[in-house]
Amino acid sequence: MGTLKVGTIEKANGDPVSLTKQEGVKAWANTNAAGVAINGSFNVSSLEDVGTGKQVIHVINSFENANYAPLMTLLDDNRPETWISAQTTSSYRTNVYSGSAYVDEPVSSAVHGDLA
Repeated sequence: MGTLKVGTIEKANGDPVSLTKQEGVKAWANTNAAGVAINGSFNVSSLEDVGTGKQVIHVINSFENANYAPLMTLLDDNRPETWISAQTTSSYRTNVYSGSAYVDEPVSSAVHGDLA
């Protein structure tokens, strides 16, 4: 077997390649605690702070349906409850709860599923 080393993969016309129907991560985001800045991302257009401990992440390329598999994690392991809700084809909400109240924490999330 040989080794393929490339810096960029693109279509013949220069457009980016499509990941539709492939099994890679289709979107990911690393956000700050206040929910107002995206530290790094892929296929994410914007971040919306919708309340303490709640962030909505909007994707550039929509998913085929809202039945995709989002995952999230925190850098702080002292928060007992984290979950993703309000999934649509173009966004999802991350939630961080401390046991008595929602709290702002930096969030990392990744999404697996088919793009539209």
